[in-house]
Amino acid sequence: MDAGRVVYLHCWGGKGRTSTVVGCRLIDTGLDYEAAIARIAELRAGTRKACDPCPETTNQHRLLKERADRRR
Repeated sequence: MDAGRVVYLHCWGGKGRTSTVVGCRLIDTGLDYEAAIARIAELRAGTRKACDPCPETTNQHRLLKERADRRR
């Protein structure tokens, strides 16, 4: 990723765990929670699961919010 190469990350459904890991990486690179969620939605645009919630669970969202809060 740091070399600018494409990384493909996927779990079974491609929504919950995948977006949580991607969200953590985005937050670690400086995005806040809202920007990370927006970027995930942007990356998923045009896929057949684009309208599905991503991350899926309240706990996954909470993890990302807490991570972003710690980075402030």
